[in-house]
Amino acid sequence: MADRLRDWLDALDLGKYADAFAENEIVFGDLAHLTEDDLREMSLPIGPRRRVLQAIAMLGANDAPAAPSEAAAPGPAAERRQLTVMFCDLVGSTALSEKLDPEDLRLVMRRYQDTVTGSVARYGGHVAKFLGDGVLVYFGWPRAFEDQAERAVRAALDAIAAVAGLRHDDGAALAARIGIATGLVVVGETEGDDARDVDAVAGATPNLAARLQALAGPGEVVIAAATHRLIGGIFRTESLGPHTLKGFAEPVAVWRLVGEGEAVSRFEATHGAQLPRLVGRDSELAMLTDRWRLAAGGEGQIVVISGEPGIGKSRLMQALGERVAEGEAIRLRYQCSAYHATTALYPLIRQVEHAAGFEAGDGEAARLDKLERLIGRPERFAAFADLMSLAHAASYGEGEMTPQQRKARIHEAVTGELMDLAGLQPVLFLFEDAHWIDPTTEEFLETVAPKIAGAAVLMVVTHRPEWQAGFVTLPHATMLTLNRLGRRQGGDIVREIAGPALPDEFVARIVERADGVPLFIEELTKTVAERGAGLDDLDIPATLQASLIARLDRLGTEAKEAAQVASAIGREFGHRLMARVCEGSGFDLDAALDRLAESELVFRYGSGTEARYTFKHALIQDTAYDSLLRERRRHLHGRIADALAVEAGEGRQTALADRAMHLSRAERQAEAAGEWCAAGEQAARVFALKEAAAHFRSGLSALDGVEPGAERDALELRLRRGLSMPQMMLEGIAAPIVEENLLRASRLSHEVDSSADSVRTGWGLFHIYENMGRWREACGHADEIWSLANTDGDEDLIYQARHAQWSYRGLVGDFENALTFAETGWAAYDNRRHHAQAYEFGWHDPGCCAGNYIAWCSANLGFADRSKRQIAENESFNASLSHPASEAFGHAFAAMSHLALRRFEAAERHAATASAIADEYDLRAIGAMSMIFRARIGLDRGEAEAAIDTIERLVGRRRRSDRPCLFLPMHLSFAAEAHLALGQHGDGLAAIADARRFADMEDERAWWSEILRTEAGLVLARDGAADGRAEALLREAMAFAAGRGIRLQELRAARDLARLIGERGDREGAQAVLAPVCDWFTEGFDTVDLGEARALLDDLA
Repeated sequence: MADRLRDWLDALDLGKYADAFAENEIVFGDLAHLTEDDLREMSLPIGPRRRVLQAIAMLGANDAPAAPSEAAAPGPAAERRQLTVMFCDLVGSTALSEKLDPEDLRLVMRRYQDTVTGSVARYGGHVAKFLGDGVLVYFGWPRAFEDQAERAVRAALDAIAAVAGLRHDDGAALAARIGIATGLVVVGETEGDDARDVDAVAGATPNLAARLQALAGPGEVVIAAATHRLIGGIFRTESLGPHTLKGFAEPVAVWRLVGEGEAVSRFEATHGAQLPRLVGRDSELAMLTDRWRLAAGGEGQIVVISGEPGIGKSRLMQALGERVAEGEAIRLRYQCSAYHATTALYPLIRQVEHAAGFEAGDGEAARLDKLERLIGRPERFAAFADLMSLAHAASYGEGEMTPQQRKARIHEAVTGELMDLAGLQPVLFLFEDAHWIDPTTEEFLETVAPKIAGAAVLMVVTHRPEWQAGFVTLPHATMLTLNRLGRRQGGDIVREIAGPALPDEFVARIVERADGVPLFIEELTKTVAERGAGLDDLDIPATLQASLIARLDRLGTEAKEAAQVASAIGREFGHRLMARVCEGSGFDLDAALDRLAESELVFRYGSGTEARYTFKHALIQDTAYDSLLRERRRHLHGRIADALAVEAGEGRQTALADRAMHLSRAERQAEAAGEWCAAGEQAARVFALKEAAAHFRSGLSALDGVEPGAERDALELRLRRGLSMPQMMLEGIAAPIVEENLLRASRLSHEVDSSADSVRTGWGLFHIYENMGRWREACGHADEIWSLANTDGDEDLIYQARHAQWSYRGLVGDFENALTFAETGWAAYDNRRHHAQAYEFGWHDPGCCAGNYIAWCSANLGFADRSKRQIAENESFNASLSHPASEAFGHAFAAMSHLALRRFEAAERHAATASAIADEYDLRAIGAMSMIFRARIGLDRGEAEAAIDTIERLVGRRRRSDRPCLFLPMHLSFAAEAHLALGQHGDGLAAIADARRFADMEDERAWWSEILRTEAGLVLARDGAADGRAEALLREAMAFAAGRGIRLQELRAARDLARLIGERGDREGAQAVLAPVCDWFTEGFDTVDLGEARALLDDLA
């Protein structure tokens, strides 16, 4: 550790101050906590103080910090030295320069350069020059490092990944490619006639690095032979063979980097005193110790320990902690709780509370101050304040964020803090009892697990067999299942606890009764040792609970009662809450807690009224709790709930779900239901949908114990309304339970005579029926809520009722009225009022929806130019919302509108973007719709078979049933077009028959003319025109479209009909059909359909 700190100071050219650091017993891990006052007290002058503080600020993901180049400016003389040179190039920069405005290009280049510079700085690299879209970097100058080739490679991999995370305006990712070469150069300051170049290099190495990057593909790193030899097995590489490079006489051997290798880091963990022996788990502890060494060296590891209760998971984790010496690791401990399995991010919240030093009496301002001191980077503060439910928006400029963004930001911030700590010192990341993990914390673990691979972190997760970790398949993860111990190992545990004096027959009896479970053995042996019992006294029940009940009895009356009270609170409990609950109980709480701590049934942290306690094992808590009579449990849970309410009133942070759980167990169900509802609403606001749904369901369950009446009905209505959107997102919008919940909510809204609630629940039913393609029911609800909202007079409800009107009318083919409603909605939209309604009305922004329908309806009504303008306006508007569901929805509708106008290239761009957003945020319905649109676009490129496969995969099951779904007639008509292109006329007509069936079933007519027109094409291709059926279908299609003002579809039908009439020689008749339709159009003259129609008229003239 001392050498590590000395090397760091040498890199800053401050090695002469190393003794001052040593005299003050400062180690490398202390650097992050040093202040200017500390350095002044060590007698460092102003200049060195500034350089040290600057270098500390640059401590990043790498465990060895890089000295900033200004802290160690090179001397005037040039130097001869070995240098590793990295040349990074932005892929496709020429195309970008042609595509982007120069000002936008400048911003893209700046972000790219900043990103590469950040990756380089973390590994001590020096950016020598920006050469257009190239970045020239030196490793080994102005300061040399023994591992500079490795540093260059790590920085290159970081830069590749970081650049891939950048996006330009159309959503496409940037990509970099990098070449690395090592060789002898002359480097240093030179002077020319007009300028001084402090970074000049003479030699072939920079040129070689530049040539190598030209060989790399997007996202690749290519290295030459010297660099390959220096990195050895640290990284995996793939030989690309010799290449002839411009400027080099001989072929150059080249390798491509594949990724991290399996080599152990050079930094070995050091250990102090002799560690105590862990009985029966030598091989398991050896494996854990090996994984710790790998992690401490920078190869992050995960170990997942599974086993039945009492098998020794916690003991094994404790032994690992003892084996890792003090000062060798930063320890982060997270404890899941059975009582908090539906409290979002509970283990993280508890850990931050402990790390920040939150105290029960702290007000919000004090908590914010403590949190600010804890968090390493200011930009993460808002996320941590969100995590801790502390108000902060006004002070820290949070701005409006969606719940999904809040959750993602919290995950990112906690992960970032973990990675930064790992850059300072290896981290022992302990996560206990994951079988009680809440879903959002589980999602966090799934997110952070892959990122640990490149950081100095050992994550150990314990759980019972009923839970499974999704990340155990990662290459850096290990699964460890603990089995029961053998007789000899069990005997060793007995003798470790009781000593060698215990007779053999006692040992044998204990081992027999314990059945190989370490905790059984441990607790039974302690009972025997404490009592000094004989063989006759070993006749105890064969369960652990019985053994622990005996231990609890040995505590004495008051200590046992304290344990029982604590067991009702949870595995962790605080002195202050215990005192409130036990007030008036008549026993000495402090003495009882002292006895519990002395017995080692609980561990104590802190002292006095701020002390906190943890049961040694969850099973000890379970046993104490199970020993309580039901009435006593109810009484205790009621007192706990009341105490939590008092604490909340005093400004101390308490979880709503905690109090709700205690109220439920106290059988105070009306109060519990209200608290569960509040907890669900809180979870929904941060997009913790699983927790929100669980809380709302718990509230509904609590209502089973509440007497019928108006108050109960109002509370049930609130719970069911809250449940509806999380339920839709989790179960699927067509799930029967979603409909059942909303139907019940709708009945309740009428029973409580609330028109506002009737509108809200009716809108929910409209939304699910719309998405299920059940248009008759959807229309009925839309018209009902329109009437109710106008009667109620609430402008926000009227706006949402209008929202339903334009939505259903635009999808059943009433384009003219839909456009009128949508235009009114677009004009009246107020972001401050209406955007928040997205979370209750359809999970998309209503302004976004209005713009989408203006574009869609305009296209179908023959206003192509207006549709195109609106799509462009929508794209900018939707992006400004920072609401992924709305943005995906907008791109999907833009694709559909462009597709209607046969603007296939534009449609493809929007459909691809919608698919990408849908995949990222699990928006399945939008993702499926976008895939079908892309399939239809592919048909225009001749990909008919692929189109059929995609459509069949996504809607085939619906097609074979009598259950419609959104846009099903349209999608089936796409399949029919694909069959027509392949000459599969029978299959095409079968698809059309199904399209007709579903359109008739729900009177969905938005695509009706196109269905008829496609059917005419299939009939004509199979049977010819003689029987007149094709002509009749086209006339029907044309008449239907004309009757509804759907000019685009009327034009297509008229064009096909005119062509058919013209082919039989009736040119005047053909002109009479087509000319009036063409003459109606006043815009969109560049559209494909109007162009084809006019060309046909010219041919007919």
